[in-house]
Amino acid sequence: MHVLRTLDDALALREALRAGPRMVVAGAGLLGTEAAVAARALGADVTLVSSAPVPLLGLLGPQAAGLVAATHRDLGLRVHQGRVTAVRAARDTVTGVQLADGGVLPADVVLVATGSVPNTEWLHGSGVPVGDGVVCDVLCAAEPGVWAAGDVANRPDPRTRRRRRLEHRTHATEQAMAVARNILAGGAARPFAPLRSFWTDQHDLKIQVFGDLTGTDRCHILQGTPSERQFTAVYYAGERVLGAVAVNMPREALRLRVAVESGELPTTDHPADPTPAGATEG
Repeated sequence: MHVLRTLDDALALREALRAGPRMVVAGAGLLGTEAAVAARALGADVTLVSSAPVPLLGLLGPQAAGLVAATHRDLGLRVHQGRVTAVRAARDTVTGVQLADGGVLPADVVLVATGSVPNTEWLHGSGVPVGDGVVCDVLCAAEPGVWAAGDVANRPDPRTRRRRRLEHRTHATEQAMAVARNILAGGAARPFAPLRSFWTDQHDLKIQVFGDLTGTDRCHILQGTPSERQFTAVYYAGERVLGAVAVNMPREALRLRVAVESGELPTTDHPADPTPAGATEG
């Protein structure tokens, strides 16, 4: 059984894939889907186990997630909706995975990519508040003189008005810089309110996301179309822009970031195409 947390983990998994084995990836988030695509490119027979019928739907929106699903099918990567409950083995050799519905998927290699748990056990009893991470305020402070940054920090997000932890590298870098500024600023410390952003490479798709697509009810396709495998889209809740996606259009991504930060539709030479947020293009 494999995980992907360190360089040594990645090298061990690559070595295990050299013989083109049957592989099951438990978890269909960014890590699981990217690893599945890479393993398929190396010749593995890959099954991706997803709790949702369409992987990445909540993260990427239906248009981009639909493209990713089509790409997975074209690559011969199978997606099985379900949940892995155990890894089966015989004589210390992996033979498959057990599913919650009682089914079994055969496998020679299993990658577990079902998310992470904050490592806060060492803080229990310290007085530092913990609960799905270190509980911080908008300044990233947990207690006087105690600060947290990165994916362990559980903080209120002024944009969404929800507490959250974010497990993206760029966010960890931005938050560490904000904590350093606030430590030095003393009474002039400022709330940390970045725009969430991340990217994923899925075979020939480079997908960049800005903001949060949760709770959006419609989108405008600004440029290109999903059928062309390159487009930009802005997602709304009511009249407010909450998120945006660029697929294979990296030069246009900066304009999308500005649109989400300002909450206003960017100007474009192409008329906006209003599409319900739940729609996908076949």
